[in-house]
Amino acid sequence: MRYVVALFSPIIFLISFFFKKNDRIWVYGAWYGKLYKDNSKALFEEANKLSPEITHVWIYKDRNLKNIPKKYKSLYAYSLEGFLVQLRAKVFICTLNTSDFIPFLVTPRNTIIQLWHGSPLKNIGIDSRKTKIRKFADRIRFATLDNYTYCISPAKFFDESFKSAFLLKQGNILRASLPRNRSLFISDERKHEIKNMLAVKKNEKLILYLPTHRNNGNKSILSNEVKKLHKYDNIFLNNQIKFIVKPHFYELKNFESHKDLQAIKVLLNTTIDLYELLASSDALVTDYSSVFFDYELLSKPILIFPFDLNAYMKYDRNMYFDPKYIFKNLKNTTVVKSEEMLIDYCIKISKEIHVNKGRITSIFNEDVSDGSVKIINAIKNRIN
Repeated sequence: MRYVVALFSPIIFLISFFFKKNDRIWVYGAWYGKLYKDNSKALFEEANKLSPEITHVWIYKDRNLKNIPKKYKSLYAYSLEGFLVQLRAKVFICTLNTSDFIPFLVTPRNTIIQLWHGSPLKNIGIDSRKTKIRKFADRIRFATLDNYTYCISPAKFFDESFKSAFLLKQGNILRASLPRNRSLFISDERKHEIKNMLAVKKNEKLILYLPTHRNNGNKSILSNEVKKLHKYDNIFLNNQIKFIVKPHFYELKNFESHKDLQAIKVLLNTTIDLYELLASSDALVTDYSSVFFDYELLSKPILIFPFDLNAYMKYDRNMYFDPKYIFKNLKNTTVVKSEEMLIDYCIKISKEIHVNKGRITSIFNEDVSDGSVKIINAIKNRIN
């Protein structure tokens, strides 16, 4: 059916545009339909609990996707039932864009929620396009398939970026915490379970390294940069540090040859939810990943390791904001400018005792309440 849909996409779009929509069917997707994760997953699971009167359906495009809990309804996008559900659904909720579904079934008559997958630091949407042709194509897309009803923004600091990226007005911006952030506040018992799964001993500190991808994972230098840290394995081990590298989805293929050491490990195809992993950690090391905006909520140490900042900004992605301004205003954050400095601060963190201050607000996180409740209510008010 995939090829039939592609061949008759204009006709399918017209049929969907005039087809009667069912307000009680909401569909969810993420990462081109290839993954069950991120903000869509968090909202999907919470909405099943809070609004059982609605039919919530996860749409996927990879038949090998195994981690969708069987207690929830999920459908293959190109099955007959999956096609018909998308045709009838009123509400589409995405993490990337309408390519999380069969995009030609999504029209301006639908309520479309753009959760995105982080607060924007790097240029996204139309702002990330480098040619006039791509920008023009995006303008058409945002007027038809991706005509978002709401885009979630956790602070006014990011509003203009979202509006520019997706050609939105202020009325399309919904102030809410990202749904996935609720997983940052799991129980101590669950944190203990996760550390056991990672073989982190009771007296060890868990430090996560989450670097952003380079060039969408193509000809990336990141894997070699991580290998340079291997010489510090004994130092981490002697200071009771478990240093776990979690590559971006786009980078996974570049890390397949990495071999785990005693203290330094690379986490590839794990079943652990990323945000539960973050919740269980003692500190975060990253660079230009928007994960630091979310991690800030925990008031735990953040180490910024921008080893290729100039090259990244010149050859990879432009940014909405001066990264130095971001690094300066992120709470509990230190910029480390060398491998040696990184190791020194990791050792320092290993000796500290973290004091839980609860969810903290900042210019990057104005709304720290459970975003799922606010989003669900906004959708219902919109369609009723």
